[in-house]
Amino acid sequence: MFSFIDILLIFLYLVGCLFIGLYKATKIKTLEEYSLGKSQYPSTIMTATIFATSISSYSTIGTIEKIYTLGFFFILTFIAKPVFFLISGHMLSRNIEQFKGCMSISDMFEVLYGKSPKILVTLVSLLMCIGMVTIQIYAISIILHAIGIDSFKGTIISFMVLICYSSLGGVRAVSFTDLFQFLVFFIALPVICSSAFWGVGGFSGIYNHLGSEYFNLNLSTKDIILFVSIFAFNSIPALAPPVMQRMLMVKSSVRVSKIFYTNALLCIPFFLIIAIIGMTVKISCANSDNLEKDIIRFLVDGVPNGVAGLVISGLLAIIMSTADSYLNTASIIFTKDILKGLLKKEESLLQVKIVSFVLGILSIPIALKGINIVDFFWALSSLWSPIIFIPMLVGCYKSLPTREGLFWCSSLFGVLFSCLGALFYGALGTLSTVLGVAGSMFGVVLYMAFSPDNS
Repeated sequence: MFSFIDILLIFLYLVGCLFIGLYKATKIKTLEEYSLGKSQYPSTIMTATIFATSISSYSTIGTIEKIYTLGFFFILTFIAKPVFFLISGHMLSRNIEQFKGCMSISDMFEVLYGKSPKILVTLVSLLMCIGMVTIQIYAISIILHAIGIDSFKGTIISFMVLICYSSLGGVRAVSFTDLFQFLVFFIALPVICSSAFWGVGGFSGIYNHLGSEYFNLNLSTKDIILFVSIFAFNSIPALAPPVMQRMLMVKSSVRVSKIFYTNALLCIPFFLIIAIIGMTVKISCANSDNLEKDIIRFLVDGVPNGVAGLVISGLLAIIMSTADSYLNTASIIFTKDILKGLLKKEESLLQVKIVSFVLGILSIPIALKGINIVDFFWALSSLWSPIIFIPMLVGCYKSLPTREGLFWCSSLFGVLFSCLGALFYGALGTLSTVLGVAGSMFGVVLYMAFSPDNS
């Protein structure tokens, strides 16, 4: 049972988010200020907001669940997580200056490939953003239900706090709130890990409880395919819409590279902590029939009263820092690219706030029906990455052609290969994403080899 101090800590966390967000929401006059802020942000804030956005319920609750079900080899795929940021810093930060005046990833694709590709990117961006918000809402409901709080009422209250500061304050409010949430979860996670780690007897306790078979890597052919596909999936920069928005806020290729390299370093302790927590959950929640709920209960029950509130606040911080960024980006894209012709310029700021509020509210009933966090994220990625990654990578190199035909050829083969991967694997997942990206690359090579424009 939660103590008064635990409830107070959670309450103070939510009030802190609301206060910081609304305080930073003042003096926004235009849609551009709402989207990118009024001035340059320090690299510390941008590092924190990009990392906080990238680390979602997928990387915590979802990953712990997969460690439980798939075993040690899933932990080894974490090695690819820093690669994700290293590729982003080395390749995708090039020539970011060419996107001056852009507010979203849709605008970036218009600069590179024209208006028609922008339409498709706008649609898949909205799908990705709303899907990610839905995942985070569902994760909040899991956490609150597991600790005995009415999941519907608790989720509504938590998410209404998020919607308020995100919709009213724009990216400025979201960025400073992400910094606060980044600090909260980087304090809470070591506490969770330490309690769980020593609770099972340290490294020797983990090995003795799990046994040598858990660490055995004699994998079947199917397991090897799954391992390779997850490893490759974790290495591919997702180019999430809010992350691309943060790159536009930084405006400098050199600064963007340094920020991504710093995030690569932050990944190492973060996923080491998640790996340890995942193995202790495997020990303590054996034969669980409600794994998601049992994970939260295990994390909370292992700490004393007063600390449990910090644990829940840390988990909420991880989730809300992702949800607010995706909600903010979705509202900007929807207002600027879908409602653009229906609004006067002076009305756009009010409209984007209304859109943010409405999109947030609409995501709640979808999420509360129940989803699998990891599988849903993998399905979203299998539609997103094959369309976005390779064309954006090509666009970052000025020596390569960025013609509309190249985009459509890449997207066509990317989606085709992704569907073939889904047929082979039985679902949209890591294999379909990796094959989709390979198909997208094949489409680019095919276009460059046979297009009359390149002869």
